[in-house]
Amino acid sequence: MAERASRADAGVQPAHTNVKVLVTDLDGTLLGGDEDGRRRLRRALERHPEITVVFATGRGLSSVQALLHRDQLVPPPRWIIADVGASVVDATDMSHVDVLEAQLRAGWPGHDRVRAALARRFPQLTYQDGVAQEGRCSYYLSPQHLTGHLTAAVEDLGCSWTYSDGRYFDVLPPQAGKGPAVRQLARKLQWPTTRILVAGDSLNDLSMFGLGTHGVVVGNAEPGLSAQVPTTGRVYRTELHGAAAILSALEHLGWVRDSAPVVIGYHRPPLHWTRGQWHRPMSPNGILPTLTSALADGSPHASPAIWAAALVQDDPAGVPGGIPAGESAGESAGVPTGDLPHVPAGVPDPPPTFPWPSCRCRPDGGRVTSTARAKKRCGPR
Repeated sequence: MAERASRADAGVQPAHTNVKVLVTDLDGTLLGGDEDGRRRLRRALERHPEITVVFATGRGLSSVQALLHRDQLVPPPRWIIADVGASVVDATDMSHVDVLEAQLRAGWPGHDRVRAALARRFPQLTYQDGVAQEGRCSYYLSPQHLTGHLTAAVEDLGCSWTYSDGRYFDVLPPQAGKGPAVRQLARKLQWPTTRILVAGDSLNDLSMFGLGTHGVVVGNAEPGLSAQVPTTGRVYRTELHGAAAILSALEHLGWVRDSAPVVIGYHRPPLHWTRGQWHRPMSPNGILPTLTSALADGSPHASPAIWAAALVQDDPAGVPGGIPAGESAGESAGVPTGDLPHVPAGVPDPPPTFPWPSCRCRPDGGRVTSTARAKKRCGPR
């Protein structure tokens, strides 16, 4: 224990004043929205390693570790505020920062005492069995059972509480919470409030919005949070959900810029149409498989790409979704490089037909209808 504490505490050193810090809730916020938004945020943070990522979550540490292990779209954090602000973890070695946790958990009467006291008087509380809890007691509670009698009983125990998403009731030490934990960590590391962006979607994130930092309320936030967060110039509000909202806020602050897609100019498209469906090249070797594997295949590190190629097709009417000249491959064909279909094993590679845009070098934007004409008008391949 002593070794763990000394290692974690030694890592809490003042940061440079030019730091940029993203403090984000997980469920519904960093993990919210669609996969494309999450992937774009992950890429943006990879391009900007100067942004320190901090998780502020109601999950326990073991749950966060499992998430990091299984979900490649989750950006790696530098710090983790867990247990609704009762735990602070150095993510470089997953050790607890005991000096901060001692401050946050001061006055905590103990998990067993809190649970026993509330169980006797409030049977409507359903304890969250199977959820690892440190420095807190967490329950399920219906909105109609959130009464002044219950909250007064919690306060009589010397504790604080949060209620979020219409069902999660968390009993915490009197000094704990996401906001207090962010404040303590920022004070230790000397982060100016003007260099911090907090992001959340539920009422257990509310305390973070009272720190005087920049903030973003995601478009899918629960109405109670949207109503209670102060309306100031520092709080960014958007209809975008989850990760896309965070990325939009980072762009609004000028901390990141969205990357332009890669444009590939090549004489062949990355797939061909035959036997009523799209096919990849049969061989795993060559330029096409190399490019598509680097730019696609669902990897969080992949780059968005637009493929520009000459159309070699004598009968474009035979291909569904004919592509008007001058449009990008991904947009026109509806087959982005990140979602190319699988080539069935044993299917011979037929003569290719390409429903792709006409060659970009042609000023008239017309269609090329044969290989010979393509060579003549577009130069050697």
